[in-house]
Amino acid sequence: MKFDKNDEMSPFTKKVMGAFNFCGDKLLQISRKTDTVPGKIPEVLFLILFAVCYSLVLAVHEPGMDVLLSLQLAKNLSVAELLFQLPHEQFCPPLWNLILVPFAKSGAAPAVFSVIGLVFAVLTAALILFRAPFPRMVRLFLPFTYFLFFQYGVAADNYHLVTLGFITVSLTYNMRDTRPGIYTLCLLLLGLSGTYGLVAALGLALVRGCELIKKRRAGKQTACLLVFFAAAVCTVIMIIPHGELPAMGSGKDIMVKILYLPFAILADAFLTNTFYLNTSLAAESVRGSFLAVSVLFGIIMLSVIFCIGRKKKTAGAFFVPYILFVLFSMVMGIGRKHTGTAFLLVLFWLWITCAVRGEETAEDVSFVHIRERDRRALKSASVLGVVIVFAINLYWTFSACAHDIRKEYEIGRREAEFLKEHKLGDRTIMSSGSCTYTLAPYLENGRLGDDSDEMENLAKWDSLGQPDVLYMGPDITKVWDEAETAGWEYTLVYLEAVETIWKTESDYQVASIYVKSDLARELGLDEITNVYPEIR
Repeated sequence: MKFDKNDEMSPFTKKVMGAFNFCGDKLLQISRKTDTVPGKIPEVLFLILFAVCYSLVLAVHEPGMDVLLSLQLAKNLSVAELLFQLPHEQFCPPLWNLILVPFAKSGAAPAVFSVIGLVFAVLTAALILFRAPFPRMVRLFLPFTYFLFFQYGVAADNYHLVTLGFITVSLTYNMRDTRPGIYTLCLLLLGLSGTYGLVAALGLALVRGCELIKKRRAGKQTACLLVFFAAAVCTVIMIIPHGELPAMGSGKDIMVKILYLPFAILADAFLTNTFYLNTSLAAESVRGSFLAVSVLFGIIMLSVIFCIGRKKKTAGAFFVPYILFVLFSMVMGIGRKHTGTAFLLVLFWLWITCAVRGEETAEDVSFVHIRERDRRALKSASVLGVVIVFAINLYWTFSACAHDIRKEYEIGRREAEFLKEHKLGDRTIMSSGSCTYTLAPYLENGRLGDDSDEMENLAKWDSLGQPDVLYMGPDITKVWDEAETAGWEYTLVYLEAVETIWKTESDYQVASIYVKSDLARELGLDEITNVYPEIR
């Protein structure tokens, strides 16, 4: 086949590149036409759509264990305990629990806390829709991406605050010289929102300190930064755990952390899915082949961030908090839901980078010193890459929401409804471990407890006697010996598959309720013989 040597492309390659560039150009044209629509009608309509879709999913969503635990702690603990005791145990700032206190102590139902989450989610979506420096098409669909809509929205607890903290810091970043007080307040919100938010806020504060030293500035900017560092130090002292730090794991676990945290976590936040178990980062909870692909994508993403950030002078604002986040996660461990923090860090960097005024537009790549033909191909690749990322994230969101609507997502609400329906809600109920917190918000029952072997709990069960109901398979031998439980008979009356959602997948577990056999016969409850319920 003959072709122009100067052009260095065969006719087939020309056609492929022509189609590639055609798609990129058409997408850019659509985006530009959307930007020309006057007023804020598209933003208002998409905010209403966001609120409606969020509410529909929320109406059937079962709050997770972390959410219900926060509710119970805010209800049962004093403000002093929430401030000075609980943060050490949870290794997390207490702001979210303090926000819940007025509602929890007034006896509000769990649905009220879903409404609180809705308010935070709509506020975050409104800030993105109306204030983000992105093209309109990006702003319209960004609130519907997986972490913003579902994982840190519908299924979130204090991550509502973390997300809002990142967005407000992004919004006020360019005001750090002119309005340092506002920027400092937003940094404080981010730092008090959660542990990973605190790590990111400390990283941004270090970047700010280096800027002030380099510019030799003092006065109001320095005073605000010192106020933040003082508050951050107090927060760190408040949350330092009293126990031992988590173990680093085996050699394989450490190797997975070294590969995953600096590199693969970025790809998992936008494109891939390395985790397949809802555990802390360990060798048995990741797919090896996915990890290799994610590492490659992560290296590419970090290279792009470095090159563009260096040009726009925003590289430090990303890499300093990101490096702190990676180092902190290496020591303290990380679960798969924390990959959303990497998503928020990249979103923050994109926000402040697009907000930098310069000669280039958002889609211009003229600063790359390559041939015009290759520059056009690079622009098309960038546009199509953004479309692919959005398509994957929107699919994750749709899949997670559809799964949540059709199946039981978390234990608690449906099991409580079953107990109340069959007049078991006021009976003596024993639960396994922390599963007690998933049932307590739905039942007004003072005879609900767990199977811990602490002296206070043993004394409680000594006074209550044999439990009428066993919820989530508690280990009764922790409380009573074999001689005491001889002759105890229980009947399995409730069994459901529970599937905790992660992107397009879910973790399978079983929700079970056993009732004393004579009580089950008295209430006319049928025995269930199948101990492995099918996935619906």
